[in-house]
Amino acid sequence: DLYKRQPQAVDETVPTQFNDQPVDAQVFEIAISPETARQIAVTLGDTLVLQPARDDPVVRRSPYNQLRPIAVRVVGLIQLNDVTAEYWLSDTRLDRAIEYDDGNTVQIYATALFAPDAYPLLADPAQHALPFQYTWRYFVDPARLDAGQFDQLAADLRKLDAQYGSVFADPTKIGVSTGLSRILRDYLSQRNLTQAVLSLITVGLIGVAVAVLALVAGIAADRRRDALRLIRGRGASARQLLGAQVVEGFLVSVPPAGLGYLAAAVLAGGRAGIWSGIAAASVAVVMVSLLVYTQSRLVRRPLGDLEQDDLVVVRITPRRVVLEALIVALALAGVYLLRRRGIAGGSATGAISSMDPYLAAVPILLGLAVGLLTIRLYAIPARLLSWLSSLRRDLVPVLGFRRASRQPGDTSLPVLVLLLALAVSTFALVLTTTIDRGQVASSWQQVGADYRITSGLSGYLYRGVDPTAASGVEAVARASIIPDALFSGRVPGSGIAQLMLVEPARLQEVTAGTPADAHMPIDMMREQIGADIGQPTNPIPAIISTKAGNGTMAPGDTFGMSLFSRETTFVVVEVRERFAGLPIDRDFVVAPLPSVAAINPDRPVRNTDMFVRGPRSVDETLRDTLEQQSQSANLTSRAATYDAVHDAPLIAGVATGFRLGLIVTALYAGVAVAFAMLLRGKARARDQAYLRTLGLSSRQSLGLTAVEQGPGIVVGVAAGVILGLASTWLISPGLNLI
Repeated sequence: DLYKRQPQAVDETVPTQFNDQPVDAQVFEIAISPETARQIAVTLGDTLVLQPARDDPVVRRSPYNQLRPIAVRVVGLIQLNDVTAEYWLSDTRLDRAIEYDDGNTVQIYATALFAPDAYPLLADPAQHALPFQYTWRYFVDPARLDAGQFDQLAADLRKLDAQYGSVFADPTKIGVSTGLSRILRDYLSQRNLTQAVLSLITVGLIGVAVAVLALVAGIAADRRRDALRLIRGRGASARQLLGAQVVEGFLVSVPPAGLGYLAAAVLAGGRAGIWSGIAAASVAVVMVSLLVYTQSRLVRRPLGDLEQDDLVVVRITPRRVVLEALIVALALAGVYLLRRRGIAGGSATGAISSMDPYLAAVPILLGLAVGLLTIRLYAIPARLLSWLSSLRRDLVPVLGFRRASRQPGDTSLPVLVLLLALAVSTFALVLTTTIDRGQVASSWQQVGADYRITSGLSGYLYRGVDPTAASGVEAVARASIIPDALFSGRVPGSGIAQLMLVEPARLQEVTAGTPADAHMPIDMMREQIGADIGQPTNPIPAIISTKAGNGTMAPGDTFGMSLFSRETTFVVVEVRERFAGLPIDRDFVVAPLPSVAAINPDRPVRNTDMFVRGPRSVDETLRDTLEQQSQSANLTSRAATYDAVHDAPLIAGVATGFRLGLIVTALYAGVAVAFAMLLRGKARARDQAYLRTLGLSSRQSLGLTAVEQGPGIVVGVAAGVILGLASTWLISPGLNLI
């Protein structure tokens, strides 16, 4: 909409002074928004003389004495119908001028609409010699971006940046500015972090899967004991038996591995990679190796031992002790490194260049170490229970506990598998919950309330912005944020910090009972009185970050800041690590807005932000209200911020991966319990058959199985859950998730 009339090209000049010389300035008609007119205090018909800014990078490239001023006359007021329309390219400067206040000086950068016919005269170097920058904008079709071509695209962008450089490096030359480089860097960082975090559960699942395969191989070897005994008795050598096992193992393992690879490719829907094929082939190779290993322990026994189904107590060899000690040492070292260096490793930038297999294997190494220790220590209480049960008259407890205390390493494998499965499952469950809670906390930290209204490029909110006009809004707190406020340099404060001036009582009302609860100190909510507010005799209370100033200030210390062209004294009432609504990676100072406004009556403190309390249902109404009041105001919803983070593909992939890992490990735990009953099943059935001839009932038979297997299952479940919780506590500092 246009009020009065549209700008036109005119042949008119006005006399003025430039470089202490009288000159004639060419007049150009312009149209501006009503809000811009209010900001720069002009009305229709006003004429302004504009001189080239000496501090402008473009102007500095030209001889200043050759430049000429121009005059602009406001002939029209324009009202943008929809500043968010795609036509405006997210540029709201024509709707409202940009205001920048560094705490000392307010600078206003206004944008106006010229007549198209006036541009040739404005850009004529013979008339004005004004330097100009022309901008062409090119758009990227997101549908054409392919993650598989990421490396090539990143290389092309680096080449583009190197060839043309930044538009700020030399304004008189062709430059390229693109947001793709930042987007790709963020994507790469997020992708690498996702891979590193998912590697924890992936390696854990691989470890549990290998243990389950070993359990299957042990059951297969136990079931083949009679066949091996027969073939060995007929003269077959160990080499022949193992060779036959290799062939049979590949025939049995390769088809399922291939079907699993195809099923995974179809379900995942992603592009096939060489590592997927290698992983499928590795499953078959591991299964064959485990079958051969378990068979070799039988075929190499003397034929007489093979014909005996009695339990054989195997002595622990020094080599095995060293191997188990090495696993424990690797687990402890991995936990230390992960806590100290984090999952990002020890790079100078903290960036994750690739997955560290050792750090990724820390959870499964820790589980394996605890599992081995549990199995070794489990024999002690088992023998004690066996001795205590021998004092009883009934048969079932003494036989069950004695068999449990004398079982060989193979029958301890189900306990290890169950422990690992439950440890990984608990680890995945806790981290899944932690990630979701972290996303909720992050959204509250970023927004600071249910809703937040910001000024965007315009610098300050239009004075007509009033969110209470929207039905459903419960409370509003106004704030003015100065990005780089200067400490006065007086001891102990120094440097810069982000200063947030806020209405303390109203902010407490807005955030009360939420994760962003401000917990405002009483001193900040108390109204300050007196003519010496902000002076050493009556300092303004403030909350500061731990590293603000020189990082040594404590409650009760005073410090000065240069604010609105005067030094203002503050007193520290509280030191905090973070404050909701402010970046966690910057020093900050939070002070009461009313106190600062009271000492600057001639210079009103403009609002840059508003924190709003209201239900999720008020979102649409609040947006419509703001659009009518000020199109340059931006509304951020805490719920929408959480949804954006929660539903982001890479972040959602982490949560999905952990949930799938939780399901798979739970299934593995069930398989371990079932296989525990099958392992050494033939020997158990034979023993119970003998005992039935002595009067063992079916109920006693079930009790014998329960006594034999129950303690191991209970120990595995308890140790697995405790280990999962302990692993999360030990490793979480390195993941920066808690």
